[in-house]
Amino acid sequence: MDYPIVLLNSWVLGLVTGCIRDQSIYSTNLLVKNFIKFESPTCTNLNVTPLLRVFAFTKSTDSGEISAVLHDSSHKILVLFTKECIERFESRYGQRITYHTVHSLFLVKQANLRFLTLFQLRSKFGVVGGLRISPKVALVYLEISDVDFFQRDQIWVSPLAEKMLHYVYGDVEYEKKYGQQNVSPQGIADFVLENDDGLISDEESLPSLVKSCF
Repeated sequence: MDYPIVLLNSWVLGLVTGCIRDQSIYSTNLLVKNFIKFESPTCTNLNVTPLLRVFAFTKSTDSGEISAVLHDSSHKILVLFTKECIERFESRYGQRITYHTVHSLFLVKQANLRFLTLFQLRSKFGVVGGLRISPKVALVYLEISDVDFFQRDQIWVSPLAEKMLHYVYGDVEYEKKYGQQNVSPQGIADFVLENDDGLISDEESLPSLVKSCF
């Protein structure tokens, strides 16, 4: 049984597992800067259109971010909308990003891929229904800095179809790529993994995936 929303493709798992370097140790929580960069179908670093459906919003943070669960046609992933992203979206559309947008389709225009510690999971995402994690597997999330509506209408599907969706973190390929034997971001204390740790900046950490549009 295919997921009933034909506009959605299955791309998140392949992109997330395809960017990791084998036997890697990361010194910052920024795994890939500009993991998603989409300006137009001909000006992007992806070979798919990065469409995701809003499954649920989970928490508002003290710093003005909003966390959520989004999904493609097969997998769910944790995302964090930055304060700047929220302000830009709400100015553009004249509504709150959380107002009747659960089950709407979003076009992700810019996002980083970051590691997520257990402390950050609690503080930024709160309680996430259905999420089962292994202490032996590193977590990642999309830090979205720019997003548009792709389809504003809320698209409802059957409970059976919703149950087809699984978190990327439990997939065999994800566990293989992000298991402790292959990647180690957890040697760094939680407080060091904050953006303002003063050690390594985002610009210094990893190269961007942005390709030239020309």
